[in-house]
Amino acid sequence: MQSSAELELGFVRDLVFLLKKDAAAAKAASATGDEYAKGRHYAYFEVLDLILSQALAFEIDLKEIGLEGFDSYRDILGVEIRPSAQPGT
Repeated sequence: MQSSAELELGFVRDLVFLLKKDAAAAKAASATGDEYAKGRHYAYFEVLDLILSQALAFEIDLKEIGLEGFDSYRDILGVEIRPSAQPGT
């Protein structure tokens, strides 16, 4: 039987995986120019960027939750330079 901490970690890891997958689909859909699709794409960016920011603030190992090497600006918005510091710096 899994401990509560293992169960919670698995839940977060799975949720991040699904959000990243859906964000990629929303990114592709937003390329059509549809305003709803663009809004949905940006919403996934905001959610995943908040998760990343909070994980960094709480010093959670990004690898543990499926965010190692992930950059919300680069990976979701396609922007190479963040407005502030790179994640983890």
